[in-house]
Amino acid sequence: MKDYSKENLDVITYRNGDPIPFVKSKKKWATLTTGAYCYYDNDPTKGVLYNWYAVNDPRGLAPEGWKIPTIQELEQIDLTTGLAGGYRYYNENYYGYFGYYGNWWSSTEYNTYFAWTRYLHYHNGPALRNSLYKRHGLSVRCLSDIKETTFKVERHVMFFAKTEIVTLERLKEFFTQEAIDSFIKYGYLKHI
Repeated sequence: MKDYSKENLDVITYRNGDPIPFVKSKKKWATLTTGAYCYYDNDPTKGVLYNWYAVNDPRGLAPEGWKIPTIQELEQIDLTTGLAGGYRYYNENYYGYFGYYGNWWSSTEYNTYFAWTRYLHYHNGPALRNSLYKRHGLSVRCLSDIKETTFKVERHVMFFAKTEIVTLERLKEFFTQEAIDSFIKYGYLKHI
């Protein structure tokens, strides 16, 4: 299971399964006020960029178990891991700074036209706060959204018997988050 707090999000559907529109055309991208994604320089190997409208869509951009961080939460994420995905400028077919700058959306709106972001230069100190036009295409990082969750053990998991009810905090006493994510993915634990 991917750790979207350390890797850029790469989904092309909303949480409910609806497709996120793929927009290659610079003219169409420049006028959007609804969610869309593109690939940096139209190259899928370079990662997915989203406009802020996709980030803020009520269908949910973040996969199950994840959430788009607020600007305050995004400031707590280590952005030095993963891809420096550059950005797509909103009103031209211009992509910039792949491998040099990382730019990540937060869920926090700055005003009607701008939203808060963080950016990081590949050799230049800490990530900084910025606000960018919502029509830009940027990368996204997520935070785990299962901090207060309770699970039913569906299949025996080392210290926990089948049908036992257990909290995430209790699981973390014995397992890493990566192991817990695997238990969820493979049906050993079920959210209740």
